[in-house]
Amino acid sequence: MRADRKLEELGAVFELIEQDRPTLKCSQAAEERGMETSQIVKSLIVRKDGDLYHLCLPGDREVSEGKFGDYRLVEKEKSKQLTGQKSGTVHPFASGLDHVVDERVFEKEKVSFTVGTEMEAVGIETVQLEEAFESAEFSFEKKDIVVSDEDDFELLEEAGAGEEQTRFLSENGHRSVFLHLSDVFEPDRVVDAIREFERNDLECEQSDLENILAASENQTHMQKTVERFAETGEIDSGDDFELDEVISQVIEDSPDAVEDYRSGTDSALNYLLGQVMSRTSGKADGGQTRRKLIERL
Repeated sequence: MRADRKLEELGAVFELIEQDRPTLKCSQAAEERGMETSQIVKSLIVRKDGDLYHLCLPGDREVSEGKFGDYRLVEKEKSKQLTGQKSGTVHPFASGLDHVVDERVFEKEKVSFTVGTEMEAVGIETVQLEEAFESAEFSFEKKDIVVSDEDDFELLEEAGAGEEQTRFLSENGHRSVFLHLSDVFEPDRVVDAIREFERNDLECEQSDLENILAASENQTHMQKTVERFAETGEIDSGDDFELDEVISQVIEDSPDAVEDYRSGTDSALNYLLGQVMSRTSGKADGGQTRRKLIERL
């Protein structure tokens, strides 16, 4: 099915772009649509460990085997069989395979992809695209799966990562979680926590890292807390506080941060979250706290 028709089924808002010239390459598509190549979403059908995946990534990037794993593109005939589209015109909704979408796709305000032809495309805000992914019949996961470039390194360094830390974060796909957490916690501590999670074979979920960082008094305590979390799956959460009351007090005590968030400064939410975590000694659930803060704000 064409991408525009599928998006209509899913209730997404988008624009249909009629091109003057046919395009198959992302750079050509970007020029034709008046966009950057990084705003073009390209689709790859790949095989990894015997399973098939539908990958979506910015048009100026390539998949990193170090992050995604050893993979290979399926044959053109197999891809067409799975998607109904020929090579170069496969769109994000062309298959029912499990989707893995590079996180950078959603960092753009607006992106574009073919509807399944060489002459027509969709322009869509990424908020609408993510909602469409969530409503589709396939499962999808946001991850860092592309080869890092100088822009990624610069962004991490600006957030406080050192040269070796930047290399570690980039090579292991921890760019996004570091950027979020370094707004609230010391960058070195964030990197240390990520390393501890990896050492204990744990997925570096942002909410878990938030809770560990807020609960840890020092490096030794952090190591022991992560080890205990690896064994039990729990972080000491106690019930000696009322979360709604703590949130109310933090909002009352932080008028500048509240105003900044309501004015569109997303990092202000991380500050408020950090205040709640600090006042509850890391015992509040990070995900629940974030949701409650957004509701209150």
